[in-house]
Amino acid sequence: MPLVYLVIDHWSNFEEELYKLGIRRFFLTDMKVVKPALDRSCDIILDNGAYRFRRARFDWCIYGAKLGIKYIMPDVLENPVKTFEYHYKFANMVSEEELKNGFVVLQASTLRENIEWLERYRELGIVKRYVAFGGPVRFRKKKSLDEKIVRGLYAYCKRYGYHFHVLGRARYYCDSFDTASWGYRMLDQKLSNKGYNVRPVLKFVRKWETI
Repeated sequence: MPLVYLVIDHWSNFEEELYKLGIRRFFLTDMKVVKPALDRSCDIILDNGAYRFRRARFDWCIYGAKLGIKYIMPDVLENPVKTFEYHYKFANMVSEEELKNGFVVLQASTLRENIEWLERYRELGIVKRYVAFGGPVRFRKKKSLDEKIVRGLYAYCKRYGYHFHVLGRARYYCDSFDTASWGYRMLDQKLSNKGYNVRPVLKFVRKWETI
């Protein structure tokens, strides 16, 4: 089953409680949370900020590369051409060793196009061992179409032994994915004047993997 990386942008009592209950995988959307997560020996992936800011933060990517942690390479949402330009520029800014922990991001809208872009990255030696799929945001509401592309990319990446990650939503056909859905559940509880409750989070994670 896929590994679940829970999205966080700060380290609060809620994350601390999850950590104490055995949650160790987090998808970090801010550099400020890197240190507390690393201090607890968590398995983390550092986001590049593209979804939040509409453009990637190169400084975040370089920060992750220098630390030797997994990070999402710079991309542009729903724009595979610009994503390729950013990847190429970034690859020339870091060493081969620092590039090894970067997730190449695929942003095309069809399986064939994504495979073609992946082969371009392979030809340039940019993709090392991690591949991530973003894809059009509109596909996230068309689960069957999105899952078809994800399933195809997962099978293709397995041919090369790459780790395949899906950005922003849960999918069965992948090695890992990240989700912030648990955070919205927590917000709903707060707005309803209910206390923090980690049970929905644990239930969600255990649905997908064994902790």
